[in-house]
Amino acid sequence: MADAVSGTEAIRTWDDHRIGPDELAKRFKTSKENGLTEANAKLAIAEWGENALSKKVAVPWYCLFL
Repeated sequence: MADAVSGTEAIRTWDDHRIGPDELAKRFKTSKENGLTEANAKLAIAEWGENALSKKVAVPWYCLFL
């Protein structure tokens, strides 16, 4: 439960949609013209993980039926 509360609080503090593109690029250590350097990209992946959706395990229809 504490994780959910701290996650909700973190979401409330997001302001990425309110700041300008220059400040956003500075915050994420990137360049609007050139993007991330390879070194910064590796650091971002190490810190935040891959930019991918998590896979949902599907239950086969016959298991639901039984």
